[in-house]
Amino acid sequence: MRRRVSLVAALVSLGVLFTIPSAYAHALLRSSDPTDGAQLAKSPSAVVLSFTEDPDSTLSIVHVIDQNGNNVEKGKARAVPGHADELTVDVGGLPNGVYTVSWRTVSRVDGHVTAGAFAFGVGVSPAGFHPKVPKTPSPSVLTVVSRWLFYVGLFLLLGAAFAWLFVSSDLARAPPLAHVGWVVAWVGLLGLVEAQRRDAGVAFGHLFSTSIGHAFIVRAVPLLITVVGVILVRRPAMRRAGFVVILVGAAATILGHVAEGHAATGSWRVGKILLQWAHVTAAGAWIGGLAAVLIGVRSLSPEARHRAVRRFSTLALWLIIVLSGAGVWRAFEEINTWHGLFSTSYGQVVIAKAALLLLLIGLGAMNRYRNVPRSGEAPRGLFRTGSAELILATAVLALTGILSSVAPARAVQTAAPVSNVVVTGSDFGTTVKLRLTATPGGPGSNKFELKVTDFNTGAPVQAQVSLRFSYLGPVQLGQSTLQLQSAGNGIYRATGSNLSLGGVWTVTAVIQRGAASVEVPLTVPTKVTQQVTLNAVAGQPTVYIVALSQGRSVQFYIDPGSPGQNNVHATYFDAKGLGLTGLSDYFVLETPPQGQPQGLTFSQLAEGHIVSDATLSTGTYRFDVWAHTKTGELLWSYFEQTIGK
Repeated sequence: MRRRVSLVAALVSLGVLFTIPSAYAHALLRSSDPTDGAQLAKSPSAVVLSFTEDPDSTLSIVHVIDQNGNNVEKGKARAVPGHADELTVDVGGLPNGVYTVSWRTVSRVDGHVTAGAFAFGVGVSPAGFHPKVPKTPSPSVLTVVSRWLFYVGLFLLLGAAFAWLFVSSDLARAPPLAHVGWVVAWVGLLGLVEAQRRDAGVAFGHLFSTSIGHAFIVRAVPLLITVVGVILVRRPAMRRAGFVVILVGAAATILGHVAEGHAATGSWRVGKILLQWAHVTAAGAWIGGLAAVLIGVRSLSPEARHRAVRRFSTLALWLIIVLSGAGVWRAFEEINTWHGLFSTSYGQVVIAKAALLLLLIGLGAMNRYRNVPRSGEAPRGLFRTGSAELILATAVLALTGILSSVAPARAVQTAAPVSNVVVTGSDFGTTVKLRLTATPGGPGSNKFELKVTDFNTGAPVQAQVSLRFSYLGPVQLGQSTLQLQSAGNGIYRATGSNLSLGGVWTVTAVIQRGAASVEVPLTVPTKVTQQVTLNAVAGQPTVYIVALSQGRSVQFYIDPGSPGQNNVHATYFDAKGLGLTGLSDYFVLETPPQGQPQGLTFSQLAEGHIVSDATLSTGTYRFDVWAHTKTGELLWSYFEQTIGK
């Protein structure tokens, strides 16, 4: 029976350990200056990155790369004074072109490595340019197993001391259990710091000058002091003092571990650290104490066994209350939304952990009301149910270790803002101002939010509001209408698939409020993911190469690309790089920085090569181009470029 229980425990633990979600990065990019996709009129003097957790500047790397693959940053990334969550790197003066910011950082809070990349343009638009994002390393087996061992060791230490001091001093197996726990905790801690050192690429000689080494010291010092208690419990006369040292040392080690994790981020750090410490300490006393009691009471007399089990059951109830209350509060702090609970890896692990804890509490209740009263003369049910509790507790510890390696839902939501299209406008009589947001802003289903305010006072406007959609591309589509619902404070929302095709749309906001009713046309250009390569050479027009389906591509450029008369070129190529033949029904739409979109006349210079005349002024222009293939397929693509800045 014992062999079967051990086998099941091992299988459950291994199954949980290696069923690991993919989102492990913690110091995620919250924002940047310049922002991802920004088009700047002139070069910034520096690039600033803001993260969801404080990065270790000594272990972090930020490169700014030009279109030829050269690093153009001036010096190494450094911390921003007064802003521990920010890194900056100088770039000096950058010529016109698209630049990729590639970063790799180590969280000062928990030592996790994360990486990413984004692009911005100087004088040209990076629209559709998607740099290759560096891969954030997933946790190694060493990382996951080490965290699990660290928790197991601490819980055995804490549980042995708690059981001997508060349940029964007759538990003869408690001292050896403390010995085992201390060794296991050290193995886990050493494995954890080695895994973090490898991930960060830190040499042994520089380890203690980094945040990883600092976190190791914070955990190791109290754990090292605990060995005094482990030695003292060998002597019966010093056993009580020894277990007091073990209890305090294990609790202090947990506090140091918590202070180097998720709880130490954001605001109210002290309160969150104490809550998390209470959660983990209560769990350690409960689960570790259960192991100590189950192992120790076997050799006791029926009366002593019943007394010890009953006392532990009463104390366990209070530990569960502390554990559950602190855990729910911390989960709310880290998740905060129902969407984050179900859609993020962190939330899914929390659900799994909560489910196992509920099963564990259920088994504990069965023991308390069914097996504890009979534990003196008939302890078999107690041991059987208690063994099942330990199996589940092993899996809970594995999930606890995994949870420490998963980015909190709040960090993921903060670091991954939803893309959208935002346009503003007002009516001709300047009575209302409008701000329309379409999320995600591409063809297909979108969430629309329209904010309507008084033009002069900015006060919210109450009205019946709808949107009317007209497509400006070469496809004949009838008008469609979407009724918006008031969300209060002048905000109106609805979801619809009215932006059914990629390109540019005229979306007319219809504001109905009696004699003051108005209609306001807004230009809404949809966004899609395009693979764009830029070829920028000083003194020559910037060439935008947009990848199309089936290996085809189209090249755009504006000549000369300055205010005044210009030629807008579009040249199509097949998968072999030859001019694409059989194209017809070209359509070119110019969307100026101010004013209404307009179709441009064009002439065909060669097979697959057209040119349009355009008089351009200062500002950012968008050009959408359509063409039909000989099989009837409609090819659509676009590019943006800033003129005269």
